[in-house]
Formats: sequence, structure tokens, C-alpha cells
Amino acid sequence: MLIEKTIKIRINNFNEEHFKKLGYVFNKNDYVIIPINHLPDGSGIKVKVKCKYCGKIFEKSYRRYLETKNKICCNACKEIKMMETSLEKYGNICSLRNPKVLEKAKATNRKNLGVEYPFQNKEILKKCYDTSIKIYGEEYRHTITSKQQIQIHKIFGGQLNFEEYPYRLDIFFEKRKIYFEYDGSGHKLSVKLGTQTKQKFEEKEITRKIYLKNKGYKEFRIVSQTDSLPSNKELLKIKNRAFKILKTYNSYIYNTDTKTESFSE
Repeated sequence: MLIEKTIKIRINNFNEEHFKKLGYVFNKNDYVIIPINHLPDGSGIKVKVKCKYCGKIFEKSYRRYLETKNKICCNACKEIKMMETSLEKYGNICSLRNPKVLEKAKATNRKNLGVEYPFQNKEILKKCYDTSIKIYGEEYRHTITSKQQIQIHKIFGGQLNFEEYPYRLDIFFEKRKIYFEYDGSGHKLSVKLGTQTKQKFEEKEITRKIYLKNKGYKEFRIVSQTDSLPSNKELLKIKNRAFKILKTYNSYIYNTDTKTESFSE
């Protein structure tokens, strides 16, 4: 997962002895170009690496690279990595679905909190509610949303997590009969982790889309594998563009990674 094979470093008091043992000839404070694998194992020098999951290139300290080199991941893909690790260790993307792990967690909670699940503790539940209200506002208190969805909802308005049985829409604009969906890096998580085939996932997506189309709803979707969003001003431009296109078409999709759009009947 390393992007570069060599790196330029400065010789100092901390690494001088290490490089002498490797046969390097130099003066203190010299800059030398070396193979990256000649760095001391505990080096904090930043090296360029590639995320195993999304392909993003970013910097990571060499010692952390050695610790995680088989599963290098960027911040946006940490959740995917955690689920993959859980799947390997416990046979499920959520470790608590393993009966032994779940029972151990319940026993710990009973000992420390007096209940089997943290949210059964009224003090913890109140603290979570108060924190949620402080950060996101009252309207997000009982919803499960990503930071990106919350940011978009604050800008776009509409009804958040609208129930359209058997589905839930990220944001719904009732007067215009337009529903909005945000597809971030975790959208196809079940496919990435191998718990669902790509074909099965796509079949469910198509079934959902047809169902909503038959209800007379039009689709507005923003896609980002890197979970990056443009500025609030740019998001409003995208929304206005989408609503204009959806007067004629039934589906409008904007990819923030490639800054491209597509629309269809």
C-alpha cells in the first residue's frame, strides 16, 4: 500500500546510529535518500499510503503503517475496516451479534451500569439526548443520520428520514414530490464486506426506485465515495439545478468526487 519506494530524510541524533549500522556514510544534518523500508520501525516520518477500501492517497506515520499495512484505511473508511475485522473475528459485521461477545458485554454492563444495555440507563440516555440536541438541534434527536446528511438537511430543508413504508427517505420535499438520497462511502457496505452480492444489492435498489417512481416521486441523489461535500453555496446550486432538471426528468444524480451529473426518465 506504499505509494513511494524511497524517501528523503535528515540525519539527526535519533537516527544516526541506526543508519550507520545499515552501512550509510554521512555527516550529521545531511539529507539522504533511502528506501522507505530502511526507516527505523518506530519512525514517525510521514509516508504516502493508499487506502485499501476507496483508493484515496494520504499520509501516515511509518510506524503506524507497519502496524496496519495489511489494512491501510483513510478516516472515511474506518467504519468499513471495523466491520470487516468484526466479520473475520466473530462471523458478523457487528461483533455484538456473536452470542458469546454479546453475553460478555451484557455482563459488563450489568456490573458497571446496572442494566444490560447502556441506553437502558436513564442517566446515559439523557446525556446522549442532551448532547445530540446541543450539537444538531431538537429535530435530529430521534434520527439516525450521517454528518453529511445533517449538513445537507440544514441547507436543503425538507422532511428528514421521511417514512414511506417500507422505505425511509433521507429527505423528502412533499410539495414537489422529490426525495433526496445521500450515497456516501458506506452506501454499498454490505457488498464491500461480502455479506450481500452486488447483483442482490442492485436488485433491491431497482425495486426501491421503481416503487417510489410508481408513487409519483422523483429522485435527487448526491454521490460521494470520499464523503466529501462542496461548500454550502455550491450545494444550493446543485439543489436548484436538480429541481430544474426534475421538472422534465425523473432522476437527477450528482457526483461530488468527479463533479459530474446525470439525469434520466
